[in-house]
Amino acid sequence: DYLLLSYKKYKRVSTYFLANSKHTLDYYKKNVPINQKNNVHLLQCGFNYSKYFLKKEKSEVSKIRLVNVGSYQPKKNQQFIVDIAEVLKNKGVDFEINLIGHGTEFETVKEKIADKKLEDYVFQRGLQSNVQEWYQNSDIYLHSANYEPFGLVFLEAMASGLPIITLDGKGNRDIIENDKNGYLIYEENAEEFADKIIEYAEDKEKYKRLSLYAQEYAKGFDLSIKNKELIKFYQSILD
Repeated sequence: DYLLLSYKKYKRVSTYFLANSKHTLDYYKKNVPINQKNNVHLLQCGFNYSKYFLKKEKSEVSKIRLVNVGSYQPKKNQQFIVDIAEVLKNKGVDFEINLIGHGTEFETVKEKIADKKLEDYVFQRGLQSNVQEWYQNSDIYLHSANYEPFGLVFLEAMASGLPIITLDGKGNRDIIENDKNGYLIYEENAEEFADKIIEYAEDKEKYKRLSLYAQEYAKGFDLSIKNKELIKFYQSILD
């Protein structure tokens, strides 16, 4: 058994573990050998902030533009986004959702979009090399993953000025501050998601506050900052 062999190895050899979220940190501390528990440290991911940064204003266009980025796999849960789209449509909202990515669930999601007759609202854009442009041409970042160890895409979207509306993925609890840079919802409640989307889109002053705070928040995860934290960690274990 691989896990048993790994456990025995870590029990013999002093090993350091870096967790990218508090949820992952708790998992490591519960599962590594007792003599290694003090070797587990939290160090969150960094990204190239300037690549995604854009001065953002809420679009004057009435249509709400939402975007999601992620591989099509069960835990990413894009099918739930289709449920949200159905609620928005039934409420008479003018919107579009762009899904960026590909994977094993692509055709399943495509079929659900067709079954719900949402082809004019939900668009599967496949793999994109210019994902920052999709952020910059959107109003809100929508995330449906039921498990997310951290959520680097959140920071990318925030740097582009997008508030985040997301399902609780456990690791992303570290990133979202409700009604400051977005909103975290704990259950797959499409109605609640739709209402929050409408709220953010219609309240221009609130949207501006969310957008500016999101950018300022994301700036704290720039590689220039996180690389220094990583170097400092390496120095601490070598001393």
